[in-house]
Amino acid sequence: MIGLEKEPIARSVKRKKVVFYRFAPYTSLDGGTVLGGTGGENTALHTGGTLCLKTSVNCDLSGGGLGQGVGAELAYTSAGNTVTNLLPSTITNIFCVRLKSMDGTSVFERYLVAFEDGYVRLYNESSAAFSMGMPVGKNACGVFLRAVDGEERYLIVGDDGARFLMSDEEFYPTGRNDLTNVFCVCKNRLFILLQDGRLAYADPTLPWDLTESIDDGGYIELPIALGAPIALTAVGEYVYIVFRRALMRLTVKGGGRDFCLEEIFYSGGKIVSGSVCGLSDGVAFWAHDGLWRVKGTNAQRFGEGIALYISAQDIRCNAAVCGEKYLLRYADENGEFVSVAVDLDGKSWSYCYDLLGLSEGFDAPVFVRAGNLYQLGGTALPADASCAAESVDTDFGIRGKKTLRRLDFVGEGNFVVKIYCDGRCIERSVAFACGKATVDISVRGESFSFAFEIGQHSVLRGMSAEIEA
Repeated sequence: MIGLEKEPIARSVKRKKVVFYRFAPYTSLDGGTVLGGTGGENTALHTGGTLCLKTSVNCDLSGGGLGQGVGAELAYTSAGNTVTNLLPSTITNIFCVRLKSMDGTSVFERYLVAFEDGYVRLYNESSAAFSMGMPVGKNACGVFLRAVDGEERYLIVGDDGARFLMSDEEFYPTGRNDLTNVFCVCKNRLFILLQDGRLAYADPTLPWDLTESIDDGGYIELPIALGAPIALTAVGEYVYIVFRRALMRLTVKGGGRDFCLEEIFYSGGKIVSGSVCGLSDGVAFWAHDGLWRVKGTNAQRFGEGIALYISAQDIRCNAAVCGEKYLLRYADENGEFVSVAVDLDGKSWSYCYDLLGLSEGFDAPVFVRAGNLYQLGGTALPADASCAAESVDTDFGIRGKKTLRRLDFVGEGNFVVKIYCDGRCIERSVAFACGKATVDISVRGESFSFAFEIGQHSVLRGMSAEIEA
């Protein structure tokens, strides 16, 4: 209309800041898309400022931050030499043995390695070579035995035989053909399952002698209906007896007549051989329906949202405990071996670098990687392992198109972040200064996801996103 001036239409711009206080695994772990945001209409993704991760590899999420997972360092012998040239593709188990010299004046370390061919071989780190070894069959297990007079032996039992390893680094027959590889030592007694189903216990003054007597050695009759035990684990003055679908606890006090056997109520699935580990107050293990922890005589699931898919063949796995983490190496439904680290409180977990031959060790769990023997612990990952995680998709609680203007981070060290939006990927390297870091960015889309690669000795404690609608 003539005489009227045109005025610009003011565009309403809404800005929103979404704060993520912690990182946690997304319980379904199906890799799908979940849209949601803190304080918005769709809150399926996170609650109370949690950014959920659909994948995490070598991560530690125990404190809500995103940091490096369980560290590892090369295992050293008492002489300071690194153990190398192990044959990784054929190793099934590792035993750390400390042997006395023939004159009894010194102690030296050796590594006894079980192989897929049914042999156990003693590794000499000074020559980087194995002894000829001794055949005991597959699924070999070992235990340290020490008599009151100081004599020491290692008992090694596989599916096809049993041998003693003595201080002269030689293998000797046990004189028995009825032993199984289900055993433990408690109160200086050897407890071992015999092939006839009886649980034998030895004299504490001579733990390798299973001669029956009134109190010093004998047999414990187990309920036939429960089948044969698959594991014995000593915790303090208790021996936990683990069956395929049941648990019992034996109190070991005084002589055999003072033993007390009690059943632990367990309603879970079939327990997986090789997954049972002793804790300070009980045991942890993996069953076909998930992870379980026994405290005293109370069995409860932990890590309810953890999705582990076991091989239908129920291949024997390896497990150990390091600090407050339960570590497990198992064969998945495709027959591929997978390693995971699970917090014992069940609140977080992550996939882990491959823990070949994972075993308890003496001072820390041990495993083989790239031809070297490592022990778990320390603050750094192996050189060829990286800490990475990827979040599920989020719309930040805002429907439709919106612009991500800025990301603010809290933490220490350095990391790489990748921002995915509608098929695009933007990558930034970030270093913290005084515990803070900022990434200015302008990317528009409907949903976003983030991938992080955390540097050595670094941790990401929180993230906030500035959104413009």
